[in-house]
Amino acid sequence: MVKYKHDAIGAGLGAILLAILAFLLYILVPITKEAFVIVFTGGIFLLLIIGAIALFVVAIIVLIQRKEDTKIDKKLKTDKEGV
Repeated sequence: MVKYKHDAIGAGLGAILLAILAFLLYILVPITKEAFVIVFTGGIFLLLIIGAIALFVVAIIVLIQRKEDTKIDKKLKTDKEGV
């Protein structure tokens, strides 16, 4: 099994930061009719949202793996004490 060494809280906060940046980009960019600007800002917006989702997924995977590791550690500890 792959061990994730990432910090779940850091990944979650990074995801929130990316989501906030995407929201600010969406609100603060003035409305223009130039196609390049619309496509460019839309692309950046989508990349920020995808990055936020990816970081949330990493945070969830890390938390699940930590929970499983603590269960395994508790079981090993009780097995050693029982022997």
